[in-house]
Amino acid sequence: MSINTKAISKKIAVSLNNNGINKPITIYRQGVNEFNEPLGEIEVCTVSGYLRECKNKQTNLTINLSDGGKLVNRYKEKLLVSSNINSRKIKENDIFYYENKKYKIIDLG
Repeated sequence: MSINTKAISKKIAVSLNNNGINKPITIYRQGVNEFNEPLGEIEVCTVSGYLRECKNKQTNLTINLSDGGKLVNRYKEKLLVSSNINSRKIKENDIFYYENKKYKIIDLG
C-alpha cells in the first residue's frame, strides 16, 4: 500500500490557505555580475508558506575526516512551503523577509 503524497500535499495546502496561515513569501538571492561584484538582492521566486517555530533546539556535531568537525544547529524557525516549480528554485543562503524581519535559508532539509 503506497501513500498518495500529491493528494495529501494538496489537502494540506488547501487547509492552510483556508485558515489564513499561508502567506506569500518572496525569496531573494544575492546577485553578482560577471566580475563577481555584488548586485544586491535579486528576486528568485514567490512561494506560499509560513514560518514555523520548533520547540527544541539541537546542536549536532558532524565529523568528517576531510573537513574536520562541523557544528550544525537545528534552528527554531523553519519556513514551510509546498514543493512545486517555484520552491525548487530556492537554494541555501537565499533570504526572505517575514513580518519585517530578515531570514537566511541555511538548510533546505
